[in-house]
Amino acid sequence: MPLLRRDTPFISSTLAVHCPKSLPFSALAFLHTFFPPPLPPQLFRIGPGLVASLWGVFVFGEIKGQKNYVLLTVAFALIATAAILIALSA
Repeated sequence: MPLLRRDTPFISSTLAVHCPKSLPFSALAFLHTFFPPPLPPQLFRIGPGLVASLWGVFVFGEIKGQKNYVLLTVAFALIATAAILIALSA
């Protein structure tokens, strides 16, 4: 399909829909090449898993028994240690 038909330009609907979505992502990628983010992205990946596990334990009561709570405490200690080490290495 040609982009120009006589005197009326043609823009496909797919291009018109996806172009505004791609501009902010391109600008963000361009800015990250010159201004790196202040915190490593690994710290942002730790948070949702921690919140989801806390939500599951305290709201939905997904685990029972003292052994499981001890394992969960060890897991949270490992997550906290990893977050501290990641933040200190940055």
